[in-house]
Amino acid sequence: MSFLIIDGNSILNRTFYAIKPLSNNQSNKTNGIFGFLNVLRKFIVQIGPKYIAVAFDVSRKTFRTNIYSEYKGTRPSTPPDLIWQLSETQDLLALMGYSVIKCPGFEADDILGTISKNNSPKVKCKLLTGDRDAYQLIEKNVDVIFPTVKSKSPFSEIVTLKVIIDKYGVQPEALIDVKALAGDPSDNIPGCKGIGEKTALTLISQFGNIETIYENINQIASKTLQQKLKDSKAEVFLSKTLATINQDVPIDWSLEAHIPKKTDVRQLLEKLTALEMKTAIEKINLLCPHLQK
Repeated sequence: MSFLIIDGNSILNRTFYAIKPLSNNQSNKTNGIFGFLNVLRKFIVQIGPKYIAVAFDVSRKTFRTNIYSEYKGTRPSTPPDLIWQLSETQDLLALMGYSVIKCPGFEADDILGTISKNNSPKVKCKLLTGDRDAYQLIEKNVDVIFPTVKSKSPFSEIVTLKVIIDKYGVQPEALIDVKALAGDPSDNIPGCKGIGEKTALTLISQFGNIETIYENINQIASKTLQQKLKDSKAEVFLSKTLATINQDVPIDWSLEAHIPKKTDVRQLLEKLTALEMKTAIEKINLLCPHLQK
């Protein structure tokens, strides 16, 4: 058995920017929705999950922005067309009978982390996301899947525990500490000034985590590196907090809550028709196999 858990914001954002603008007869842009449904269908067919959940952000205000107001502060505002498509996609998923999960104060990847942490060991978790922060969640029973919007390729990358160890030389959870040192400009996480990913990986491979680094900072041969770490200590520990996916979001993570439900197919088809999602209608049996049973 498998559990497909999707970062809805991440996937819709990718398809919105990857696919040329499409509009319905009401002049509403629908390219992101079109791509999202294609990706969803591909992975339902490929994986055949018994359980499906799609997580979404509520807003940019989260516990992270409460800690650090500049978190993700360099990102442009969300385009109105994307905001509309986010809402429409959530409505569509509900009509399909799929579990849509949101929690104020948390991001979608926190929800992915919470579900995968509490999941039954008998069920394989597949986290579908375009956000590499999810690497830290990988373990024996949890894989991360990066999708592609190209129609001929259902998978772009499947990241397993072995892939992480082979590529980075550390356990997945250690990547939190790597980011704490190297920072992340896309999320405006400061890290340690003057330290990049290569140096961060070397330090974490040697010491295991940032706490041990600072406890043994005099063992670092380079005095220059020592000084950089000392000067940025507060930023490094702040960055670790920001980079850590919260796995205790107050949501219903029981398996039964995420079994696809029977819904009103007529309403679903009316919605898809209004959005002019002809491919989704033609392949509704693949997109919503539980409605055919």
